[in-house]
Amino acid sequence: MTATPKNWHIVDNKLELKLEFANHLELAGFLVKLIILSEKYNHHPECYFNYKKLVIKLYTHSENRITDKDYELAEKINLLLKEDSRDIS
Repeated sequence: MTATPKNWHIVDNKLELKLEFANHLELAGFLVKLIILSEKYNHHPECYFNYKKLVIKLYTHSENRITDKDYELAEKINLLLKEDSRDIS
C-alpha cells in the first residue's frame, strides 16, 4: 500500500484534501492550475468549492478505487501548492 500524501486523508475510499484560501479569486486561480495539471496527467479529480474553501477528491473512476495514479497526482498537487506559496507542511 502506498503512503497517504501529507495532509490528504482517505474518506469514503477516496483521497481527500481540504483547503482554505484567502478569498474566492485566490481559490479560482489555484483551481485553474489544478485543471491544467490534471489535463496534463489525464487524471481528473472531483472538486467542490464554496467561496474560500476547496475540497479535492481523488480516485480512479474506471477501477472504483484509489490507485497509484491517485497517489501520484496527490503528490503533484502538493508540489503545486508549494510552488503557489501554499506549503501545506
